Amino acid sequence: MIEERALVVAVDGGLPPLARVKTQRVSACQSCQLKSGCGQSSFAKLGGEKSIELILPNTLEVVTGDVVMIGIPENGLLMASVVMFLLPLICMVSLATSAQLIFQLADVYIALVGGVGLLLGFLLARRYSKSRESNPDFSPIMLRFMMKTNTEAACVSRG
Repeated sequence: MIEERALVVAVDGGLPPLARVKTQRVSACQSCQLKSGCGQSSFAKLGGEKSIELILPNTLEVVTGDVVMIGIPENGLLMASVVMFLLPLICMVSLATSAQLIFQLADVYIALVGGVGLLLGFLLARRYSKSRESNPDFSPIMLRFMMKTNTEAACVSRG
């Protein structure tokens, strides 16, 4: 299970109860000693530190302000990564190679066919992703509390 800390920013008491959580996206460069001379660190700085918001089932009965640990199974993340990164490349190379071998086209047309293959691969990856939306292997879940908001103390201190 790959885990990440998240802050609960909103709770919906509907059926099923949902919680909106926010995680801080950070790169591995923060803890690396070589970050000053690394190109990857430069790209991470350009992107900035952004947060990601997710809507998850409220299985822990959290309230706004709680900090929870969320997780996603490794095999689901690995499969999603393979599909999202390799499938478009495989489609691009396959179509470009096939077009070259079968039709003996000029390089410009081979590049265009490769671009079509890349787009086809992205569409197939998107279709695969949509078909797995309800699969628990591809969905993050709340695992445990990291820090629970004391709602009684918050009410007393505001009064």
